[in-house]
Amino acid sequence: MQTPNNNRGMTLIEVMVTMVVFAVGVLGIITLQLNAVHANVETRNWDEANRILASHVERIGMGAYNSLVNADGNTGSSAQLETWRADPFEDSSLGTSMETGLSRYALRRFVTENLTQGTKTVFFCVSWPQGTQEKRIFRTVVKPPDREG
Repeated sequence: MQTPNNNRGMTLIEVMVTMVVFAVGVLGIITLQLNAVHANVETRNWDEANRILASHVERIGMGAYNSLVNADGNTGSSAQLETWRADPFEDSSLGTSMETGLSRYALRRFVTENLTQGTKTVFFCVSWPQGTQEKRIFRTVVKPPDREG
């Protein structure tokens, strides 16, 4: 007569199933971490672009009305503005390239003048590479004439 075998160990199949379940869980955690890192980098880039824009918008507010011109010394037409808006970095004769202090960010501005309202409108675009894409952010500022006095 044989006595029953009461071994309490795990079989090789049970160990392999446990390893597969563990591996799937770890891959999920790694994917979440990579997505979080990517989102953090993207957010940092957008924040930096907004900081650059805010800095230049403040300069517009403090600067003289008559000093707001494009690189050619004039204000642009509405047709030139539409060309500039389509791709601010394509035609270097439109608008003005400006220094951002950070080499990966490019800043361009375009100035138009509304003679009936007596204001100038400044259009900004900041561009930066992100992966295989180029990201852009635009901002528009209306500058009234300087007050006398």
